[in-house]
Amino acid sequence: MKGKLRNETKGWETKLNNMSELIEEVSKCQKTWMYLEPIFASDDIHKQMPTEGSWFRDVDTLWKLTMDAIDNDPGIIDLIERENIK
Repeated sequence: MKGKLRNETKGWETKLNNMSELIEEVSKCQKTWMYLEPIFASDDIHKQMPTEGSWFRDVDTLWKLTMDAIDNDPGIIDLIERENIK
């Protein structure tokens, strides 16, 4: 029984550490997105920096899709196992 409990505990420890890292990364991305989103919302910026504006649009779309997916299925325990979450 000790070995099984130890293995199960290690599994949960790994899962919790991975979730913690993912939450930290999502938080960092959110802070950066919140800073950049109002800047790139400006049409003037898109005219001055069309390539960067296009990149931001792509990232913005991916960010919103990812956040919508998390909002629709907020199960935090399985979040780390979702495809392309990292």
